[in-house]
Amino acid sequence: MSDETEAHGFSEFHQRHVRTTFQYIDKLLSEAEHTMADASSPSPFRMHSDDTTPIQRKVTHDYILRIREAMRRVMEELNIPPSEPHSGSVWAAAINLMFCSISLNELTPERMRAYGPLSSEAADRLDGIRAELDGLVGKLRTYLGKGAGGDLQQRLQQLGKTGDEIRLLSEIERIIAAHGLVEFRGTLSMLLDRMESAAFEVGVFGRVSSGKSSLLNYILQTDVLPIGVTPVTAIPTRISHGSLREAIVGALERTLQAAPEAISGDSAILSNEATEALRNGDRILERAQGECFFLTRKITKMQRAIINVAAQHIGAALIESDNVDTAPIFAETLTRMIAEPVAATLRSIEQTREALAKAMEFTASASGRTAPEELPQPAGMPMVDVGEISQKIVIQKPAMLSLLGKGMLISHVRRRLETEYDRALLEFLSLYANRLRRWMEQSINALRNAFTAFADMHRAHFEAPASGLSDPSAVQDDLRILRKWNTATEESPVGSP
Repeated sequence: MSDETEAHGFSEFHQRHVRTTFQYIDKLLSEAEHTMADASSPSPFRMHSDDTTPIQRKVTHDYILRIREAMRRVMEELNIPPSEPHSGSVWAAAINLMFCSISLNELTPERMRAYGPLSSEAADRLDGIRAELDGLVGKLRTYLGKGAGGDLQQRLQQLGKTGDEIRLLSEIERIIAAHGLVEFRGTLSMLLDRMESAAFEVGVFGRVSSGKSSLLNYILQTDVLPIGVTPVTAIPTRISHGSLREAIVGALERTLQAAPEAISGDSAILSNEATEALRNGDRILERAQGECFFLTRKITKMQRAIINVAAQHIGAALIESDNVDTAPIFAETLTRMIAEPVAATLRSIEQTREALAKAMEFTASASGRTAPEELPQPAGMPMVDVGEISQKIVIQKPAMLSLLGKGMLISHVRRRLETEYDRALLEFLSLYANRLRRWMEQSINALRNAFTAFADMHRAHFEAPASGLSDPSAVQDDLRILRKWNTATEESPVGSP
């Protein structure tokens, strides 16, 4: 036995049993405290009735602290080392959220039909509910994934700027955190993204097809902008901190109003309809994401069809003439056949944008607010440059085969294309499909960010705030700060009553 063991009379095995017992006690204490807190929570799945008083919960918490302190002191007296944590709490929470997403993805109309038939309306509603909840879980996962970068107050401090605008945003962040208004964190984060960006915008104006893109490509010394006769315009979306302040004022005012049960029937109907419209927007975005993969993957599978059609056109041209430039024939075939799935991706983005705009207009109308700003339009769609691959296509007219007829000549051209240019065509299609997919995902994400910022603020308008999150006097104080912000003098400190 070691000197330490002889001093307190406990062997290594005794120490281990004491520590295991204390660990179990600590777990039971955590469950006891959680049970008392859960009973007063707004969770629809709470297992216990709320028969505690605030003072009972406070005294219980204080006793638990004393018990844990006593166990810690005993372990020090007996030289029992504490057990090492198995993992970080953020990582463990992220794993739980990942399983939440997996569970929600199991909640699909296809799987629910095993429990009975679902109407198309019910299936759409289920998709919207799942998309809404998965979106909330995804936001929390994203927030935890940012680590310290998710601290909005820290980001504000790192901006190194002063002035009323920064002080207002800092005060808004504090109020959001103090009252659990998580629905506004995304909008505030977008504002900070714009303020942190070192980029600046330069407007280039001119008539359609006047050479704006060509000029910029020359200045940048790269073909970064598409050139063509079809105008593609990006309309930027702006979210001002003024409207954010107004939305937070509205949310705080609702925490001071009567219980949700007191809401009138007409208001409840409007709330449900608006909530359903926003859920439909979430469902539309989710389906657009899936369609993005489907449409762009279709391009990578067009290899055989393109070769077959090109072989027919090249074969027909070789029948008519002995000296045929096959490159432009292949280029025209490739461009024309890719045009359909490319147009389908653009239609998908536009239809998604229009459907989201309708959902936003309905929600804005239901809340009695002005119509939302225009959603960002798709811009910068990657153009199809078939010149590099088409220049490689060189097929001479075989004298003997041409005597056997058009069918034999087309078969010969098809074999040449398959044996000599098949791999190059597959690489071309795959690269372009990847570029198109990235563009489509970026366009969908731009729509999602704008729609989510709108939806979060309007959900806060319709949904009743969670009870018990804020002290009414603290809510009144923060309301006073935000209402008087514009009229406050420079000498008045931020946060003063």
